[in-house]
Amino acid sequence: MKLSNIQKWETLKHLRENAVGIEDGNKTVLILSVNSWGKTERCAFCGRNHYHGAYNGNRVSHCRNDLFNFPIDKNLVFQNRTGQLFYYSDGYVLKGEEDRGSFLDLYHVGVK
Repeated sequence: MKLSNIQKWETLKHLRENAVGIEDGNKTVLILSVNSWGKTERCAFCGRNHYHGAYNGNRVSHCRNDLFNFPIDKNLVFQNRTGQLFYYSDGYVLKGEEDRGSFLDLYHVGVK
């Protein structure tokens, strides 16, 4: 099903308003759920699903185009309804659907 432009704007608005993040020092990193096949929920930066290995941890943002097929601005910043700011350059964290661990621990997987 093809989305109308209004539906695309509403989708991005909803994703960004309801984005969940983890505070890490002076930045907030977006959290995306990932299923056992490596498919994420829709990304609040671009509105699309991403595919990764199905394991937890931090990722570099690699969105190419948004729902309108415009290139993603590498300086993209948005704010959720609780006031957290999300910077595209900070990437995101994958959290397995069944995982109940600490989000901060997930963010630091492999960062050392």
